Amino acid sequence: MPTISVVNDKGGVGKTVTAINLGAAIALKGKTILLVDLDPQTSATASLGLNGKMPSVALPDVLLGVGDLSKAVVASKWERLHVVPGSPRMKDVNLALASKIGRERVLQSKVATVRGKYDFVLIDCPPSVSILTLNAIVASDFVLIPVIPDFLSVNGLVELQSILKEVEQALRVHPKILGIVPTVVDYRTAITSEVLQLLRSTYKSLVTKTEIRVNVKLREAPGFGQTIFAYDPQSTGAENYRALAEEVLQRCRKNHA
Repeated sequence: MPTISVVNDKGGVGKTVTAINLGAAIALKGKTILLVDLDPQTSATASLGLNGKMPSVALPDVLLGVGDLSKAVVASKWERLHVVPGSPRMKDVNLALASKIGRERVLQSKVATVRGKYDFVLIDCPPSVSILTLNAIVASDFVLIPVIPDFLSVNGLVELQSILKEVEQALRVHPKILGIVPTVVDYRTAITSEVLQLLRSTYKSLVTKTEIRVNVKLREAPGFGQTIFAYDPQSTGAENYRALAEEVLQRCRKNHA
């Protein structure tokens, strides 16, 4: 059961869109997915139309030691895609964990209790390097990094790689970068090709072959509480995320070989 965190400390890079649509695309291939919404903004939960569907135990309570992770899971409207809904209370969890021993490993121990029940666990992380994000990284086998093609985002990858290395050295965990995913790709702007060329020449095979193109349907779907495959399965966005799912599965197989 690979666990994959979708991580970037910048907002607006398509992190949540990638988490929900990648999860849905893999589910369509017959795999059972658990999507954990770790972001206090609860964007993944809202994007799947699950804001009013509360589990018997909320995620903040699970992370603070009250209840099992399995009791925080709800079924989505899509077969094989299960969700641990987020909560604005996750902000309080971030503060509460700061004083605990082993605070970076809390989520890791919780995820371990559902191993065997799911083919993949995907974690949608907050757009910051917080205790919650560190918990996600420590709990993960792989990290997937969405990045938009501008120079500031590319420069931010250096800092994120440094953080991953620090986590590896300090906590003796070894999450691998599964891929750097170019998102919000718009070839109508001259800078896009230039930045993507820089990205691929610098990070080489870490950059996915799949690029997520600018697509209005991807922006519209969350407002209807739907994945791109339910909202417009013939759209460019749906095509891109099908391709990304196949590439992610191939990379997982290669890394576990």
